Amino acid sequence: MNRFMPCSRKAAEELNQNSRFDTTRVIERLDNAVDPKAEGRKLCLEFVAQLREVDGIHGVHLMAPGNIGSLPQVIDEISAQ
Repeated sequence: MNRFMPCSRKAAEELNQNSRFDTTRVIERLDNAVDPKAEGRKLCLEFVAQLREVDGIHGVHLMAPGNIGSLPQVIDEISAQ
């Protein structure tokens, strides 16, 4: 099962243009956020929490192109869930 959670408006737009994923709600949340990077992290945490409920999912692969420095914080927050 492949799922993508873009953490920026640009990444969400690229997914809309280049794949079958509809990221309209993600774009809206990022556009309306006071802190888009924090909102992107929040979206990631929500998505991972949803994946934990799916039978057969035993891990996630996180990627942060151009924002690799955010991964340690996100991983810590996921581990604390």
